[in-house]
Formats: sequence, C-alpha cells, structure tokens
Amino acid sequence: MFLGATQRFLPDPLRSYLTSETMTKWHTDYLKSYRDALAHRIPLYIPPATYTPEDGERYSELDRKEYECIAAQRWEEIEQIREEKRNLGTACPVFLHAFSGEENSRPVYLHPQLICDSRTILEFGPLFFRHWHERA
Repeated sequence: MFLGATQRFLPDPLRSYLTSETMTKWHTDYLKSYRDALAHRIPLYIPPATYTPEDGERYSELDRKEYECIAAQRWEEIEQIREEKRNLGTACPVFLHAFSGEENSRPVYLHPQLICDSRTILEFGPLFFRHWHERA
C-alpha cells in the first residue's frame, strides 16, 4: 500500500490517507522496520519475562543446580528447580525484531503499540472498503 507503484492505482481518498504526514511517519518510523524484519530476517521476538538483577542471579544459580543434578543423576530435584525458574520474573511488555545494535532495533512496548496499530487498522479498513472498487 505504501509503494508509489501501488498507490498510483488507488482512488484519491486511499492515496491521500496513505500519503498523509501521519501515515508516512508511521510507515517510515515504525512499520517498515518491523515489516522488513518479519519478512526477511527473524520472527518477532516477545521475551517470555523480564528479570530483576536478583532474579537473574537466582536463575543462574538454579541453572548451575540443574546441571549438577543432571551430572549426579538426581532426577527428582530437577523438576523443582525448573518450576522455580519458571516462576521467576514478570511479564515482559515489549517486543524486538533484532538483537543486534541496528538503528531501528529498539524495544517497543506492546500495549501502546497494539492500541496504535489497532486504531490504524480500524481507521483504514472502512476507508479501504468504501473506495477499493473505484478506479484512480
């Protein structure tokens, strides 16, 4: 929808919407980077949890204990250790599309971004369906 080659075939109301300052900024600053990452590199990554420094230390300690149990064949203790590891941390409210230091690879908070993206869909969807059949 954002390619000029596509937009030239769209009716004026759709083309005007897509080329508006708000949509151009949204496409350039947010959408393109994440769309390209999802389409060409790695899947979207939502970390399972956020850990405090204390949680991180405890997780590392439990990892060591788990390996010790495996080496000593103390199988009955492993599930308790794994359960404690699963209970560490809190929900992570961000997503990333790359782990490298790329310019656009910054954490994006899920809740506000989902609201913004949903509003964009709800705004553009009806406009599209009102005009999709028109010729440019």
